Amino acid sequence: MSSPARIPETIGASAMCADPLPGLQLVSATTAATSADKTASVECPSGKRIVSVGGGIYGAGGRAYMDRLVPHGSAWTGADIDAREDLAGTTSNWSASVYAICAS
Repeated sequence: MSSPARIPETIGASAMCADPLPGLQLVSATTAATSADKTASVECPSGKRIVSVGGGIYGAGGRAYMDRLVPHGSAWTGADIDAREDLAGTTSNWSASVYAICAS
């Protein structure tokens, strides 16, 4: 019997320092804490666009992963996160958050 596919336990990130853009603003959304898969979206305020996207999973004890974390819209005016339990699952209530840094 073959073992189930292994999901990577790490995720990479990079950052760049620069002078702040005009109108810089952080917007975020957090799902309810349940034991089901999660989806959340945020929108930048009118006239602003995404310059960076981030996300987090809280309370799943390493038993959930970000399936999708992306900007959305043709002008990148918002962001989405989809988070799912891994194959082993969890009975814990957990939540997911999406963060977007917006600028004019």
